[in-house]
Amino acid sequence: EDQEPDRLAPDVTLVAADAVVASELLRNPIWTDDARTLFGDTIVGGLADTDISQDDIDRADLLSKLLLSRLRRLKEKRLLNADKHKHYALSWYAINIPVMAALMVLFKHCVGNVSCIKMDECLLSGPENFVDVDECEDHMGAYLVFDTVRRVFCRSGKAHSAKRNAAPRTFGVRRKEHEEDALNSPEKSNFHSSYPHKNTRCDTGDAVRGYFNDLNFKAALGWKHNVGPTGSKILASSISGGGLFVWDAATLNRLGSTKSCSEVKQVQMDLVAYLIESTYDIALERSKNVSASAGWERFLLEFA
Repeated sequence: EDQEPDRLAPDVTLVAADAVVASELLRNPIWTDDARTLFGDTIVGGLADTDISQDDIDRADLLSKLLLSRLRRLKEKRLLNADKHKHYALSWYAINIPVMAALMVLFKHCVGNVSCIKMDECLLSGPENFVDVDECEDHMGAYLVFDTVRRVFCRSGKAHSAKRNAAPRTFGVRRKEHEEDALNSPEKSNFHSSYPHKNTRCDTGDAVRGYFNDLNFKAALGWKHNVGPTGSKILASSISGGGLFVWDAATLNRLGSTKSCSEVKQVQMDLVAYLIESTYDIALERSKNVSASAGWERFLLEFA
């Protein structure tokens, strides 16, 4: 079996010297208010409105360390091309891990005592702390899939501006795509072969873990499809400029080298969607996660 790395000793080379600290973000009322404004429709009512305790602040910094260790393992185990390990999108991912840790603590998306969770175990809290996609179908960002029979989260996914059949790819559209694929071609992906539709006529082999019909799609974090100028600023501005995320000069220069200003903002939102998807992916229990992909496909391929 794999040697389990020390989950409290992440690779420090993943983090920039001037990286933000999760606990400091939670102490910043402007930052937490902006987070509630952007993601509020995809958060269970009341969860983000409670006071932030010292335990929350301590938990956020520890969670940041745990997620960095899991990011290191993701690169080692799922991204076999070592040349991609230092890809700028993954460097930006690492810089923003503390942001994601702060968001997960703020919205009660992680377990209460993260220090007890081993590397291969689930860091997420229960499904009751996540909004059903039914309630935010017109939103974009990242979602989770919950197996209602086994009572486990089994996948994360991304929904953003890519279009299929001329429709914006929102949570509702993405779930419908999954349903169609689970019915008509489940053999084409590990997810759909693991959870085919009950009515499929395709050969699903012996990989079946359950049925698509027993899955519940939950919002991880998302924003309205028509995000508006306030939401766009929160997504695409750096923390120092009134945003939620770190947008370092190297990343922005890389994006801006071939894109117009409006196109850059769209690509930034795509990066954020991948960031949320991948962070919640590495938070899943390893044996229950039906995805073996490293994620970030658009950037690791198109923007190589």
